[in-house]
Amino acid sequence: MSIFDLTLEEIGGPTPEATMVTSLIESCRRARRKPIRELVPSDLRVLIGQNLDVEFLLPLAVGLLNADPVHDADYFPGALLLNALYAATGGVAICDWTQNCLQAAVERALGLLDEEDEDEVATAKEVRELAHQLWRG
Repeated sequence: MSIFDLTLEEIGGPTPEATMVTSLIESCRRARRKPIRELVPSDLRVLIGQNLDVEFLLPLAVGLLNADPVHDADYFPGALLLNALYAATGGVAICDWTQNCLQAAVERALGLLDEEDEDEVATAKEVRELAHQLWRG
């Protein structure tokens, strides 16, 4: 058995009970109960965006971003990258490999986002701002 056969609940403990159940909470619960190898990009985007299990998921997300830095993760181009950057600026400890890959993904994403598309221009601006917070330039 490898770590990828485990669920996030097995690694990090059960999902806390919520007083109100929303579709977002249910999505997080379902994703945390899947074996890590079965997590899809949208699971990573949602869990990282909710600051859940970031220390385990950020390296997986960065691996995906290495292949496609503007992966939409079933939301919008750059959504996974933005959530990864927000998590990284939130103080989670990241290793040098993850940081280097994240920086490379930022550089590649900025070259790929469409300068003619209003939403992608806004995403690029947000990526630049977060990258500046992380790396001061």
